[in-house]
Amino acid sequence: MEFAIRMRDVTRRFGGRRGVEGISLAVAPGELVGLVGPDGAGKTTLARLAAGVIAPTSGKVEPESRGRVGYLTGRFSLYPELTVLENLRFFARLYGMRRPAVDSEARRLLDWVGLLPFTGRRAGDLSGGMRQKLAFVCAVIHRPPVLILDEPTTAVDPVARVEFWRLLRDQARQGCAVLVTTPYMDEAEHCDRVLLLHEGRALAAGTAVELKQRLPYKMAELTPARGARPSLTELPTVGAQRRGETELMFSEAECSSQAELASAKAQDSCPAVLEPAGVQHPSYVELAPAGVQRPSRAALTAAAEGLPGCRWAVPLGEGVRVALDPDAPLEAPAGYELREVPADLEDVFLWLTGAGEEVPAR
Repeated sequence: MEFAIRMRDVTRRFGGRRGVEGISLAVAPGELVGLVGPDGAGKTTLARLAAGVIAPTSGKVEPESRGRVGYLTGRFSLYPELTVLENLRFFARLYGMRRPAVDSEARRLLDWVGLLPFTGRRAGDLSGGMRQKLAFVCAVIHRPPVLILDEPTTAVDPVARVEFWRLLRDQARQGCAVLVTTPYMDEAEHCDRVLLLHEGRALAAGTAVELKQRLPYKMAELTPARGARPSLTELPTVGAQRRGETELMFSEAECSSQAELASAKAQDSCPAVLEPAGVQHPSYVELAPAGVQRPSRAALTAAAEGLPGCRWAVPLGEGVRVALDPDAPLEAPAGYELREVPADLEDVFLWLTGAGEEVPAR
Protein backbone atom coordinates (compact mmCIF):
# COMPACT_ATOMS: atom_id res chain seq x y z
CA MET A 1 0.00 0.00 0.00
CA GLU A 2 1.13 3.53 -0.77
CA PHE A 3 1.59 5.78 2.27
CA ALA A 4 1.80 9.56 2.33
CA ILE A 5 3.34 9.57 5.83
CA ARG A 6 5.36 6.77 7.37
CA MET A 7 7.18 6.72 10.73
CA ARG A 8 9.35 3.80 11.76
CA ASP A 9 10.38 3.33 15.39
CA VAL A 10 10.66 7.08 15.90
CA THR A 11 12.06 8.54 19.12
CA ARG A 12 12.49 12.21 19.90
CA ARG A 13 14.13 13.53 23.05
CA PHE A 14 14.46 17.09 24.30
CA GLY A 15 17.63 17.04 26.37
CA GLY A 16 17.00 14.41 29.02
CA ARG A 17 13.23 14.46 28.54
CA ARG A 18 11.41 11.99 26.35
CA GLY A 19 8.99 13.47 23.83
CA VAL A 20 7.99 10.25 22.08
CA GLU A 21 9.61 6.85 22.02
CA GLY A 22 9.41 3.92 19.61
CA ILE A 23 6.44 5.19 17.58
CA SER A 24 5.55 3.61 14.22
CA LEU A 25 2.74 5.08 12.15
CA ALA A 26 1.55 5.14 8.54
CA VAL A 27 -1.11 7.31 6.86
CA ALA A 28 -2.39 6.50 3.37
CA PRO A 29 -3.87 8.95 0.85
CA GLY A 30 -7.56 9.51 1.57
CA GLU A 31 -7.19 8.36 5.19
CA LEU A 32 -8.02 10.36 8.33
CA VAL A 33 -5.84 9.24 11.25
CA GLY A 34 -6.08 10.63 14.77
CA LEU A 35 -3.37 10.94 17.42
CA VAL A 36 -5.33 10.85 20.66
CA GLY A 37 -4.25 11.38 24.25
CA PRO A 38 -4.09 13.86 27.14
CA ASP A 39 -1.72 16.81 27.44
CA GLY A 40 1.89 15.63 27.49
CA ALA A 41 1.13 12.42 25.59
CA GLY A 42 3.39 13.37 22.65
CA LYS A 43 0.76 14.38 20.09
CA THR A 44 2.30 17.73 19.12
CA THR A 45 5.78 16.23 18.92
CA LEU A 46 4.54 13.57 16.49
CA ALA A 47 2.72 16.19 14.41
CA ARG A 48 5.87 18.30 14.16
CA LEU A 49 7.92 15.23 13.23
CA ALA A 50 5.43 14.30 10.50
CA ALA A 51 5.49 17.86 9.13
CA GLY A 52 9.29 17.92 9.04
CA VAL A 53 9.47 20.82 11.51
CA ILE A 54 11.78 18.82 13.80
CA ALA A 55 13.95 15.77 13.18
CA PRO A 56 13.79 12.52 15.16
CA THR A 57 16.51 11.60 17.64
CA SER A 58 16.35 8.09 16.19
CA GLY A 59 14.14 6.21 13.78
CA LYS A 60 12.92 7.37 10.40
CA VAL A 61 10.18 9.71 9.13
CA GLU A 62 9.25 9.38 5.45
CA PRO A 63 6.74 11.99 4.29
CA GLU A 64 6.32 11.18 0.59
CA SER A 65 5.36 14.79 -0.21
CA ARG A 66 7.98 16.84 1.64
CA GLY A 67 7.49 20.49 0.74
CA ARG A 68 3.79 20.06 -0.09
CA VAL A 69 2.45 19.55 3.41
CA GLY A 70 -0.39 21.62 4.86
CA TYR A 71 0.32 22.23 8.57
CA LEU A 72 -2.07 23.83 11.06
CA THR A 73 -0.31 24.46 14.37
CA GLY A 74 -1.89 24.28 17.79
CA ARG A 75 -1.78 28.07 18.18
CA PHE A 76 -3.42 30.66 15.97
CA SER A 77 -0.47 31.62 13.78
CA LEU A 78 -2.01 33.95 11.18
CA TYR A 79 -1.53 37.71 11.09
CA PRO A 80 -4.30 39.41 13.11
CA GLU A 81 -3.80 42.81 11.41
CA LEU A 82 -4.32 41.36 7.92
CA THR A 83 -7.76 40.67 6.53
CA VAL A 84 -9.04 37.20 5.74
CA LEU A 85 -8.20 37.54 2.05
CA GLU A 86 -4.81 39.15 2.72
CA ASN A 87 -3.80 36.24 4.95
CA LEU A 88 -4.78 33.79 2.25
CA ARG A 89 -2.86 35.66 -0.44
CA PHE A 90 0.23 35.82 1.79
CA PHE A 91 0.33 32.09 2.53
CA ALA A 92 -0.49 31.18 -1.06
CA ARG A 93 2.50 33.19 -2.27
CA LEU A 94 4.69 31.40 0.27
CA TYR A 95 3.58 28.15 -1.34
CA GLY A 96 4.55 29.52 -4.77
CA MET A 97 1.07 30.13 -6.15
CA ARG A 98 0.49 32.91 -8.71
CA ARG A 99 -1.93 35.77 -7.98
CA PRO A 100 -4.70 34.95 -10.54
CA ALA A 101 -4.94 31.37 -9.30
CA VAL A 102 -4.79 32.51 -5.68
CA ASP A 103 -7.88 34.73 -5.77
CA SER A 104 -10.09 32.20 -7.53
CA GLU A 105 -9.01 29.37 -5.23
CA ALA A 106 -9.32 31.60 -2.16
CA ARG A 107 -12.91 32.51 -2.97
CA ARG A 108 -13.80 28.88 -3.64
CA LEU A 109 -12.38 27.77 -0.30
CA LEU A 110 -13.86 30.66 1.67
CA ASP A 111 -17.27 29.88 0.21
CA TRP A 112 -16.76 26.20 1.13
CA VAL A 113 -16.10 27.00 4.82
CA GLY A 114 -18.65 29.83 5.06
CA LEU A 115 -16.18 32.73 5.30
CA LEU A 116 -16.81 34.38 1.93
CA PRO A 117 -18.85 37.25 3.46
CA PHE A 118 -15.90 38.09 5.74
CA THR A 119 -13.05 38.47 3.24
CA GLY A 120 -12.44 42.08 4.34
CA ARG A 121 -12.53 41.45 8.08
CA ARG A 122 -9.29 41.49 10.07
CA ALA A 123 -8.27 38.03 11.24
CA GLY A 124 -7.90 39.32 14.79
CA ASP A 125 -11.59 40.28 14.82
CA LEU A 126 -12.86 36.79 13.92
CA SER A 127 -14.45 34.41 16.43
CA GLY A 128 -12.49 31.36 17.58
CA GLY A 129 -14.24 28.99 15.20
CA MET A 130 -13.87 31.39 12.26
CA ARG A 131 -10.16 31.81 13.00
CA GLN A 132 -9.65 28.06 12.88
CA LYS A 133 -11.51 27.85 9.59
CA LEU A 134 -9.28 30.57 8.16
CA ALA A 135 -6.16 28.77 9.39
CA PHE A 136 -7.49 25.57 7.82
CA VAL A 137 -8.05 27.29 4.46
CA CYS A 138 -4.54 28.77 4.60
CA ALA A 139 -3.17 25.25 5.16
CA VAL A 140 -4.99 23.72 2.16
CA ILE A 141 -5.00 26.54 -0.39
CA HIS A 142 -2.09 24.95 -2.30
CA ARG A 143 -3.97 21.61 -2.38
CA PRO A 144 -1.38 19.60 -0.44
CA PRO A 145 -1.49 15.79 -0.58
CA VAL A 146 -0.71 15.73 3.16
CA LEU A 147 -2.54 17.73 5.84
CA ILE A 148 -1.38 17.79 9.47
CA LEU A 149 -3.45 19.54 12.14
CA ASP A 150 -2.49 19.95 15.80
CA GLU A 151 -5.57 20.11 18.08
CA PRO A 152 -7.60 22.19 15.59
CA THR A 153 -10.79 22.18 17.67
CA THR A 154 -9.37 23.23 21.04
CA ALA A 155 -11.28 26.26 22.43
CA VAL A 156 -13.81 26.00 19.59
CA ASP A 157 -17.54 25.90 20.33
CA PRO A 158 -19.44 22.58 19.83
CA VAL A 159 -21.16 23.69 16.61
CA ALA A 160 -17.86 24.81 15.06
CA ARG A 161 -16.25 21.53 16.14
CA VAL A 162 -18.81 19.50 14.22
CA GLU A 163 -18.37 21.70 11.17
CA PHE A 164 -14.59 21.45 11.37
CA TRP A 165 -14.67 17.65 11.38
CA ARG A 166 -16.91 17.77 8.30
CA LEU A 167 -14.20 19.78 6.55
CA LEU A 168 -11.54 17.24 7.53
CA ARG A 169 -13.65 14.37 6.27
CA ASP A 170 -14.25 16.21 2.98
CA GLN A 171 -10.51 16.77 2.62
CA ALA A 172 -9.81 13.05 3.11
CA ARG A 173 -12.48 12.14 0.55
CA GLN A 174 -10.59 14.26 -1.98
CA GLY A 175 -7.57 11.97 -1.52
CA CYS A 176 -5.61 13.95 1.04
CA ALA A 177 -3.78 12.08 3.82
CA VAL A 178 -4.97 13.75 7.03
CA LEU A 179 -3.21 13.43 10.39
CA VAL A 180 -4.94 15.21 13.27
CA THR A 181 -4.23 15.41 17.00
CA THR A 182 -6.92 15.77 19.64
CA PRO A 183 -7.29 15.31 23.40
CA TYR A 184 -11.03 14.60 22.97
CA MET A 185 -11.87 10.91 22.91
CA ASP A 186 -15.29 11.53 21.36
CA GLU A 187 -13.68 13.31 18.40
CA ALA A 188 -11.54 10.26 17.68
CA GLU A 189 -14.72 8.47 16.57
CA HIS A 190 -14.56 10.58 13.37
CA CYS A 191 -11.20 9.08 12.37
CA ASP A 192 -10.60 6.06 10.14
CA ARG A 193 -7.93 4.90 12.57
CA VAL A 194 -6.60 6.21 15.88
CA LEU A 195 -3.35 5.91 17.79
CA LEU A 196 -3.80 6.21 21.55
CA LEU A 197 -0.81 7.89 23.21
CA HIS A 198 0.26 8.19 26.83
CA GLU A 199 3.47 9.73 28.18
CA GLY A 200 5.19 9.56 24.80
CA ARG A 201 4.39 5.92 24.06
CA ALA A 202 1.78 4.22 21.90
CA LEU A 203 -0.87 2.35 23.87
CA ALA A 204 -2.90 0.91 21.01
CA ALA A 205 -3.82 1.53 17.38
CA GLY A 206 -6.78 0.61 15.21
CA THR A 207 -10.28 1.72 14.38
CA ALA A 208 -12.48 3.02 17.19
CA VAL A 209 -14.67 -0.09 16.88
CA GLU A 210 -11.66 -2.42 17.11
CA LEU A 211 -10.28 -0.68 20.18
CA LYS A 212 -13.62 -0.76 22.01
CA GLN A 213 -13.99 -4.46 21.23
CA ARG A 214 -10.71 -5.13 23.08
CA LEU A 215 -12.13 -3.83 26.37
CA PRO A 216 -12.51 -6.89 28.63
CA TYR A 217 -15.32 -5.35 30.71
CA LYS A 218 -18.90 -4.32 30.17
CA MET A 219 -19.77 -0.73 30.95
CA ALA A 220 -22.72 0.43 33.03
CA GLU A 221 -24.04 3.61 34.59
CA LEU A 222 -25.31 3.85 38.16
CA THR A 223 -27.73 6.70 38.86
CA PRO A 224 -30.10 7.66 41.69
CA ALA A 225 -33.54 6.11 41.39
CA ARG A 226 -36.06 8.19 39.48
CA GLY A 227 -37.95 10.62 41.65
CA ALA A 228 -35.15 10.96 44.17
CA ARG A 229 -34.81 14.54 45.39
CA PRO A 230 -31.60 16.35 46.35
CA SER A 231 -30.61 15.93 49.96
CA LEU A 232 -31.31 18.98 52.14
CA THR A 233 -27.61 19.11 52.98
CA GLU A 234 -26.81 19.66 49.27
CA LEU A 235 -29.20 22.58 48.81
CA PRO A 236 -28.66 26.32 49.46
CA THR A 237 -31.80 26.38 51.60
CA VAL A 238 -32.72 28.89 54.28
CA GLY A 239 -35.55 26.85 55.69
CA ALA A 240 -37.03 23.37 55.73
CA GLN A 241 -40.10 21.88 57.34
CA ARG A 242 -41.47 18.40 57.72
CA ARG A 243 -45.23 18.19 57.43
CA GLY A 244 -46.56 14.66 57.82
CA GLU A 245 -44.84 12.43 55.29
CA THR A 246 -43.36 15.30 53.29
CA GLU A 247 -40.47 17.71 53.48
CA LEU A 248 -40.89 21.31 52.34
CA MET A 249 -37.64 22.95 51.20
CA PHE A 250 -37.23 26.68 50.66
CA SER A 251 -34.45 28.12 48.51
CA GLU A 252 -33.21 31.59 49.40
CA ALA A 253 -32.95 32.53 45.71
CA GLU A 254 -36.68 32.37 45.21
CA CYS A 255 -37.85 34.54 48.09
CA SER A 256 -37.22 38.24 47.56
CA SER A 257 -37.95 39.04 51.19
CA GLN A 258 -38.20 37.33 54.54
CA ALA A 259 -41.91 38.16 54.51
CA GLU A 260 -42.43 36.11 51.34
CA LEU A 261 -40.42 33.25 52.87
CA ALA A 262 -42.55 33.31 56.00
CA SER A 263 -45.69 33.41 53.88
CA ALA A 264 -44.59 30.41 51.86
CA LYS A 265 -43.78 28.43 55.00
CA ALA A 266 -47.15 29.24 56.51
CA GLN A 267 -49.21 27.76 53.67
CA ASP A 268 -51.17 24.67 54.66
CA SER A 269 -51.13 23.02 51.24
CA CYS A 270 -48.57 23.48 48.50
CA PRO A 271 -48.07 22.29 44.93
CA ALA A 272 -44.82 20.56 44.01
CA VAL A 273 -43.27 23.95 43.20
CA LEU A 274 -44.39 27.24 44.76
CA GLU A 275 -43.64 30.56 43.09
CA PRO A 276 -43.51 33.38 45.67
CA ALA A 277 -44.93 36.72 44.55
CA GLY A 278 -42.59 38.95 42.59
CA VAL A 279 -40.16 36.16 41.61
CA GLN A 280 -40.08 35.22 37.94
CA HIS A 281 -37.64 32.30 38.04
CA PRO A 282 -37.56 30.64 41.46
CA SER A 283 -34.98 27.94 42.11
CA TYR A 284 -37.49 25.83 43.96
CA VAL A 285 -39.81 25.64 46.91
CA GLU A 286 -40.27 21.94 46.70
CA LEU A 287 -42.49 19.34 48.32
CA ALA A 288 -40.78 15.94 48.31
CA PRO A 289 -41.63 12.60 49.91
CA ALA A 290 -39.85 12.31 53.23
CA GLY A 291 -36.83 10.01 53.09
CA VAL A 292 -36.72 9.85 49.26
CA GLN A 293 -33.53 11.85 48.82
CA ARG A 294 -30.85 11.77 46.17
CA PRO A 295 -27.60 10.31 47.49
CA SER A 296 -24.50 12.48 47.68
CA ARG A 297 -21.76 12.07 45.08
CA ALA A 298 -19.60 10.24 47.62
CA ALA A 299 -22.42 7.83 48.47
CA LEU A 300 -23.11 7.24 44.78
CA THR A 301 -19.46 6.43 44.06
CA ALA A 302 -19.26 4.14 47.09
CA ALA A 303 -22.37 2.28 45.92
CA ALA A 304 -20.85 1.85 42.46
CA GLU A 305 -17.57 0.52 43.86
CA GLY A 306 -19.57 -1.95 45.95
CA LEU A 307 -21.28 -3.52 42.94
CA PRO A 308 -20.41 -7.19 42.28
CA GLY A 309 -17.66 -7.39 39.63
CA CYS A 310 -16.82 -3.67 39.73
CA ARG A 311 -13.35 -2.97 38.33
CA TRP A 312 -13.47 0.83 38.50
CA ALA A 313 -15.99 3.64 38.93
CA VAL A 314 -15.73 7.17 37.53
CA PRO A 315 -18.20 9.98 38.41
CA LEU A 316 -19.87 11.31 35.27
CA GLY A 317 -22.68 13.88 35.21
CA GLU A 318 -25.52 12.84 37.49
CA GLY A 319 -24.26 9.26 37.79
CA VAL A 320 -21.18 7.06 37.97
CA ARG A 321 -19.75 5.15 35.01
CA VAL A 322 -18.79 1.63 36.10
CA ALA A 323 -16.61 -1.07 34.50
CA LEU A 324 -17.94 -4.51 35.41
CA ASP A 325 -16.73 -8.04 34.82
CA PRO A 326 -18.51 -9.51 31.77
CA ASP A 327 -20.55 -11.95 33.86
CA ALA A 328 -21.42 -9.48 36.64
CA PRO A 329 -25.17 -9.07 37.27
CA LEU A 330 -26.84 -5.73 36.50
CA GLU A 331 -28.45 -5.51 39.92
CA ALA A 332 -28.66 -2.07 41.49
CA PRO A 333 -28.83 -1.56 45.28
CA ALA A 334 -31.99 -0.03 46.73
CA GLY A 335 -32.44 3.62 45.76
CA TYR A 336 -30.36 3.31 42.57
CA GLU A 337 -30.74 2.35 38.93
CA LEU A 338 -28.11 0.44 36.93
CA ARG A 339 -28.11 0.10 33.15
CA GLU A 340 -25.59 -1.18 30.62
CA VAL A 341 -24.13 1.45 28.27
CA PRO A 342 -21.89 1.20 25.18
CA ALA A 343 -18.15 1.38 25.74
CA ASP A 344 -16.29 4.42 24.44
CA LEU A 345 -12.64 5.23 23.80
CA GLU A 346 -12.27 6.92 27.18
CA ASP A 347 -13.11 3.57 28.80
CA VAL A 348 -10.42 1.94 26.66
CA PHE A 349 -7.90 4.60 27.67
CA LEU A 350 -8.67 4.17 31.38
CA TRP A 351 -8.21 0.43 31.02
CA LEU A 352 -4.92 0.65 29.10
CA THR A 353 -3.37 3.23 31.42
CA GLY A 354 -4.74 1.86 34.68
CA ALA A 355 -6.13 5.33 35.38
CA GLY A 356 -9.49 3.81 36.30
CA GLU A 357 -8.05 3.01 39.77
CA GLU A 358 -9.30 -0.55 39.78
CA VAL A 359 -10.98 -1.87 42.92
CA PRO A 360 -10.75 -5.50 44.03
CA ALA A 361 -13.28 -7.73 42.28
CA ARG A 362 -16.35 -8.70 44.34
